[in-house]
Order: sequence, then structure tokens, then C-alpha cells
Amino acid sequence: MNLRSLMQAAETGAQFPPLKVMAGGALYIGYVGTKAQQEEALRANLSEHFFELEKPKRRSDAEEVYGRATAQGSQLAETLGTDDSTPTLALLNCQVWPSGGDGVESRVVYLPLNAIDSWWIGSQSRLKGRRQGSFFAGVLVPIDGE
Repeated sequence: MNLRSLMQAAETGAQFPPLKVMAGGALYIGYVGTKAQQEEALRANLSEHFFELEKPKRRSDAEEVYGRATAQGSQLAETLGTDDSTPTLALLNCQVWPSGGDGVESRVVYLPLNAIDSWWIGSQSRLKGRRQGSFFAGVLVPIDGE
């Protein structure tokens, strides 16, 4: 099975466990969904962003701000559209773990297929890396005459 056939199967409604992808030194863990799910995730991500920018102080303002944020998110998602010229994998509810540091989570992450180094689906076991200790020694030397 290749990624393109997995994406096509997801478009027909097939359910898969989370897909794990290595690209650019990071691990991506997410679900392959339909184009409609991808578009909705993008719209929701952008709407939440615009809502958080305004941060309504009162509950009474929240509904109005939410409406504006949703409209802005939908408009921007529509403007971005889908570019089918570059085959792209979209992972939903995706965790991104760089080779060092904390990870991030996003409703949708887009990866060009030609940027993917490796991928797998199903279970795996976590391995601990070898810890290499370091050794430091210092010497104090008195200065004569002072």
C-alpha cells in the first residue's frame, strides 16, 4: 500500500489507525480524513485563531465575536482553497514532535508527499535512547604574588 492509495481509501470512508510520518526531522501523528473533513478542520482552526485574537471580555460579546471569527475563518479557508498541483497529505488532529523539544497539536497539518521520509501505520514500541554521560574536571591554580 502506498500513501496515495491510503488517501483514496480514506476518501471513501475507510477508517485507519493514526498514521505516523517522518518528515524534516519531525514525527507527525494524525488521521487521514476526507477532503470535506480537511476543509472543516482548516475552517475550525482559522476560526479559533480569529476568536482568540479578539478574546471577548464578556459572555454577551462572545457570540458576536464567534460569528465574526467564524466568517473570517471560512473566508480565509475558501481563499486558501485546495491546490491539487502538489500532492499533499493532510493529517487531522495531528501531533508534531520535532527531534528535540516539546510537540504541538493542530486540527490539520499538510505535508507535501515529496517531503515525507518514511511512514507507518499501526502499533509501535517506544524505545529509550542511550544516555551518554559527560565528565568535566576543573583545576584551580593559585596566582603567586596576590
